[in-house]
Amino acid sequence: LVNKYKYTNMISYTTRPRRNNERNGVEYWFIGQNEMNKLLNENKIIDYREYKRIDGTWGYGHTIYNVKENKDYIAIADLKGAKKFKEIYGNQCVIIYIDSSDVYRTKRASKRGDDLKEWVRRVKADDIDFNKVEINDVVDCIIKNETVSVDDVAYKVDNYISIKRKINEKHS
Repeated sequence: LVNKYKYTNMISYTTRPRRNNERNGVEYWFIGQNEMNKLLNENKIIDYREYKRIDGTWGYGHTIYNVKENKDYIAIADLKGAKKFKEIYGNQCVIIYIDSSDVYRTKRASKRGDDLKEWVRRVKADDIDFNKVEINDVVDCIIKNETVSVDDVAYKVDNYISIKRKINEKHS
């Protein structure tokens, strides 16, 4: 979406260690817990979440972006974060859930070299954090991501947002 469709990535902050292939300011802003606490105390993080892992607790969150007209933004968040985005950005915000089975996600995690015990913990936590009832209450669109390429998923996301934008323009 960023490269092909020119969306602007709303990069989240995290206290987790950077993986070898990640770059600060590209995938995440990698910061220490003290810096995260400072942002939280200044109310600059809108969707803070802590993830209790087998090797410690890591925090994630986005700062508020000053969105500009005629520019599309994209962020990755859990359902609680998605609700916060809707509160702040209202109808400008479209929530799309990319749905992947545990089998498909596990294959991706294995390719990344994720720790197996940590992965099992995460899948269980995701079952709670992304329950089907809440998904249906929060999201505007669900897109399956298993048998299609990343480019196809990006196309579907962009296409849905374009259609939603045209509908909103007709009603305003």
